[in-house]
Amino acid sequence: MTRSLIKSTRMVISNSIPVPCEEPVIDRDASQDIGAVGPVSIERVQTSFEDLQPYLGDVVGFPEIGFARKTEMAENKRMSDKNLETVSLPFNCSLNYSRINISTFKRTHPFLRSARYLTELNVELNSDCTKDCILIYNNESSEEKILLHLDVKPRKQETSDRKHISELLVVDLVEHIKGLYEDPRERLIHHMMRTFQFENKKLRCNRKIDESKDEYLLNIMPTFDTVHVSNFGNTNWTLTPDDFKVFCKRVKNIYFLVTLREKNIKFDEAFEFEKLCSHCSSNWLDIENLLARENKMTDLQLTNVTEEDVNKILTQWINGIPSALSAALLFVSNPTSDLVIFKDIAAKKIYEKESSDDTDKKCKYFNIYRKCDGKEATVSLTNGLIALNIF
Repeated sequence: MTRSLIKSTRMVISNSIPVPCEEPVIDRDASQDIGAVGPVSIERVQTSFEDLQPYLGDVVGFPEIGFARKTEMAENKRMSDKNLETVSLPFNCSLNYSRINISTFKRTHPFLRSARYLTELNVELNSDCTKDCILIYNNESSEEKILLHLDVKPRKQETSDRKHISELLVVDLVEHIKGLYEDPRERLIHHMMRTFQFENKKLRCNRKIDESKDEYLLNIMPTFDTVHVSNFGNTNWTLTPDDFKVFCKRVKNIYFLVTLREKNIKFDEAFEFEKLCSHCSSNWLDIENLLARENKMTDLQLTNVTEEDVNKILTQWINGIPSALSAALLFVSNPTSDLVIFKDIAAKKIYEKESSDDTDKKCKYFNIYRKCDGKEATVSLTNGLIALNIF
């Protein structure tokens, strides 16, 4: 997520200087800023949140918040879109007062509309589950996050010489959010997805998922665009076939960055991914009948495979049935001979050209054809990197 989420989040819910709930803060010069005509008289009335909802759209989603305020224009004696004054709606959130700051419709509506389009939603499952969070922003100077663990206590907002840290609790944020989801974490994430339009929704998984304790994760996982799975830095997590099975039929695009202590593990069930990327090691994946199992897959990227593995994948494509696969990128860590790759593959002609990144290396490429329908694909080999492009 970028700074736009911070601004929009603070626009909707911002921890600020405590304000007494009885007295709203009113900008009495707001009518002059928007060119209102005539004096403005203020009358205290009790108005429901629904009266204000048409001016805010879906961005502010906290129902049943009352406020003492009504603007009566001298010209037409009613509230209009062009002269809604600035008001601050105080409500109790946890132990601190928070405020929803509402500007004039003329100034607020374009901002709220643009604030709905954000870059990323990042949910992180860390090796220490008490540090699971929704990462709002993180750089050298500041870090803001929403803690997802239900029993954890946030660190106080503190500013050191190097970094400002701000942590919010999910249980506090969902206090005013109504929904069908009993788990507050699931309710908050669904609410954010309804409120904002994210370009990319990403889930990072650096720990084992317990299906009994992490049921909300299994429910929301299909809503993410990409899932990154890694056990680097987590010595307590040795992946088993059951760990891989958790992601089956729940994810569109997945990136594995894992190492396995058990060398004999071969996962041979269908993931049903559209994009499968395995970095660092792919020896946990059973290559036999891989393309037949993953008939929905459009993109395949595997590292640390053998030349025999490459030959099997190419042979499967040649002898297989029509599938969604359009590209594959395979990296052989210690290439020995291209003859192993060419085994049982009838290539009419093999071409050679100089590599674009290193003139001392040669790039070989040739065409292969699928037997069932004559579909053409090009295979290129450059120093252990094999690319399959299907036309």
